[in-house]
Amino acid sequence: MNIKIADSLLREYLDTKASAVEIAKYLSLCGPNVEKIQKTKQGYVYDIEVTTNRVDLMAVYGIARELSAILPRFGIAARLKPIRLASKPKTKNQVSFEVIINPKIINRAVGVVLGDIKTFETPEWMKNRLISSEIRILGAPVDITNYIMLELGQPMHVFDYDLIRTKKFKIRESKKGEKVVSLDGKEHVLSGGDVVIDDTTGKIIDLPGIIGTKNSVVNKKTKRVILFTENNDPVRMRRTSMYLGIRTLAATINEKGVDPTQTTLGILRGIKLFSDICKAKPLGDIVDIGYKKPEPKTVKVNYSYIKEFLGTEIEKNKIVSYLTPLGFKAKWTGETLDVLVPSFRQKDVSIKEDLIEEIARIHGYQNLPSRLMSGKLPKARSDDFLIFEKKLKNMLFCLGGSEIYTSSLIGFFDEHAYKLKNPMGIDSTYLRTSLFPGLLRASDENRTKKKFHIFELSNVYLPVKRNLPNEKPMLSGIFFGYEYRKSKGVIEALLKMLQIEAIYEQVDEMPFLPERCLLIKSEGKRIGKLGYVDKDTLYYEFDPELLKKIHKEYPKYKKPLKYPHQIEDITLTLPLRTKVGKVIDAIKKSSKFIDEVDLYKIYKDNFTFRVWYINPHKTMTNNEVEKIRNNYLKEVRKHFGARVKN
Repeated sequence: MNIKIADSLLREYLDTKASAVEIAKYLSLCGPNVEKIQKTKQGYVYDIEVTTNRVDLMAVYGIARELSAILPRFGIAARLKPIRLASKPKTKNQVSFEVIINPKIINRAVGVVLGDIKTFETPEWMKNRLISSEIRILGAPVDITNYIMLELGQPMHVFDYDLIRTKKFKIRESKKGEKVVSLDGKEHVLSGGDVVIDDTTGKIIDLPGIIGTKNSVVNKKTKRVILFTENNDPVRMRRTSMYLGIRTLAATINEKGVDPTQTTLGILRGIKLFSDICKAKPLGDIVDIGYKKPEPKTVKVNYSYIKEFLGTEIEKNKIVSYLTPLGFKAKWTGETLDVLVPSFRQKDVSIKEDLIEEIARIHGYQNLPSRLMSGKLPKARSDDFLIFEKKLKNMLFCLGGSEIYTSSLIGFFDEHAYKLKNPMGIDSTYLRTSLFPGLLRASDENRTKKKFHIFELSNVYLPVKRNLPNEKPMLSGIFFGYEYRKSKGVIEALLKMLQIEAIYEQVDEMPFLPERCLLIKSEGKRIGKLGYVDKDTLYYEFDPELLKKIHKEYPKYKKPLKYPHQIEDITLTLPLRTKVGKVIDAIKKSSKFIDEVDLYKIYKDNFTFRVWYINPHKTMTNNEVEKIRNNYLKEVRKHFGARVKN
């Protein structure tokens, strides 16, 4: 994500004489990338790209901390300034305020009641900095919470204390169908399982971490407020934000996982700003519940490993000086570097390689040696299956097919398919176990065309008990508006190009129409199927790994024939629903001197077959051919009711 911060706000936390241009240049070299620096009426504004794993950099204080480590590497003095916080309040007259949480969905909740608000107007300096970061001006109490989020990366909320009748917050999961009206007046229907705050009567008064609700918003008549923040489950934050289509800065930060140990900083900073701007004061102690201090995390790395990994030697004391400004506590014990990781970096620094990356970037990647390795480059192994896959696609393209790509996620229920825990929508709930649903949908969307042949060669995800799915490649296609014989001819041509001899058996299988499916076998193995799924649509499917295994790169050599073929065409009238393939098989099997039989022409119920006769030892006479012909005609009359067309 990108954040925009004003140079004037950055210098509130960074003591340096570096120019804005120098800050942008050196931060980009060793830290997050400054995509743009813009001069506005309010001064320079940095547009900074922050990677998802660095939630600590989604705030001005985090950027200032980075610069306090980076700028000295380029000879520019820089010092991180402390955060100006209020002291913890100690009041005699406590104003009632209670928080009830569900520990499964909330890590920590902190709040305080502030009263005697005298000013609602936001000062110009704060307005300018918020506007520079493209944040709307909504009045001092709300603007203060947004300003703290910009400073510290800690999303905050402010409620009108007197609008909360029960003076209690209950943080719970939402029920499916519950409705809330957000600050901008839009009604949202919750899906269930969202983190919400209600006043213990069932009335929702906030979508914490995402957006406030209209029924508890502060206004110019507000005199007492609850300044509140909580540390949420980032997965729930992401799910709710995406489902409702609410992409606020607070939601974006919360879904990355905010450090719970920093929560009280936001409250103390808020008390300070409310006191300075609104002339408000605490009316009770800070409420802080649910906090469990995380276990300290230490990473150890050997000095020789650092040198080997970076390809250069960096002095031990320099390594410590690189890490200390970033918040790490580092010390050498002999040749071993012991580093205590700060709480705000525990999610992205966990192994020694992470630590070496921190050392490398502050040292400067440009300062690492760039030597080409010696010796010959290793020759990359070609992936035989990818080559075969490309060959298959080219063959189908030559046979009139158009390749398409469909989604691996499907919406219909398949009892064997893997279901996603957090699907984006009802159309992307399951991992496909077949290419058929996607191809059929594509076919339905293109039926304005008279006919077409589409195919896809992609992975399906077959279930494996108590394990990840088996990702298996499949080849599938659809003929729409094609005649059956032409469709089957394309499949036969494909197999012929692969030098695969196949036989076809009629079977009944889903999703094909009854008695309209052919099982395709070769060498006793099932390699594919072809059939009608509706009156206009034929679907085929092959296992490409099996095709690769049994296909032949080159045709089998046949010696040239010494004697010529005798060739004749014969037309038979066949009864309706006669299987022509079986007629061809019967003719071929009737004599060892019949070399080949092809279906040559069709007119209504008349089928013309071209028959090739051969005797390897001599030229056949007309009388010999006539005997063979009479024999197979007798067979086809007897078994198929065929009649010879004169």
